Amino acid sequence: MRCLIGGLPYTRKDGTKKATRSAKYRCSGKAHQKVKCSGQTTYSPTRIEGVVLEEIYAYLDQLKTVDLTSQIEKLKKQNMSEETKALRKYKKEIDKANSDLTGLKNEVIKVINGESSFDRDMLSEMINDKQKEISELNEKIEQLEQQLESKKVEHAELEALQKHVPVWREVFKKASIEQKKMMLSTIIKSIDVYKDRIELNLNLHIREFLDTMDCDKKNIPTNWVDSGKVLSHNSLATL
Repeated sequence: MRCLIGGLPYTRKDGTKKATRSAKYRCSGKAHQKVKCSGQTTYSPTRIEGVVLEEIYAYLDQLKTVDLTSQIEKLKKQNMSEETKALRKYKKEIDKANSDLTGLKNEVIKVINGESSFDRDMLSEMINDKQKEISELNEKIEQLEQQLESKKVEHAELEALQKHVPVWREVFKKASIEQKKMMLSTIIKSIDVYKDRIELNLNLHIREFLDTMDCDKKNIPTNWVDSGKVLSHNSLATL
């Protein structure tokens, strides 16, 4: 469905011609006879947008009453414990592997001096295997550290969301048309319009939601990758 601006021309009393300009939503599929449905071809923006905004306001009002604090603490306990244990395990393994590698490298001098029970080929293969093991452990550690950092950011995002959801409506009302579009794009996934109802699918992308509000995010690290945390909600409203 697209928003179109147009109108019919009319003649003023002084004889000049003028075209009226009004916006409307048009179902392109039905207008071009590409789909069959019982709904209208065009809808008034006031009718559609009013219902959509009321549903969004109602959803955000629900978020204000949700105890996000307990959810945040639950996430901290459940989501981070496994990664922390695995990280400790891999760090112990890499310490031992580095110690083994140092011992193997020290053996090289003995091989050169003919004082080692290892031959050069065997020792070279053992060193290569140990270096490969260390490289793989480093990759696992790096991945886990990134996951843990992402979880910390996710918690900070939820805390920021809890703080700023109550003022979203006021910020939205004062925003420019372009900023309103950006703010809505961080919440709305899709809107399905039928003859007698609207189905609204919401996906609140927390980081983008906060960014478009230009809110204070001082508790969220600046050098992090977006956690991608999304809150989903579906609603049905009658027209």
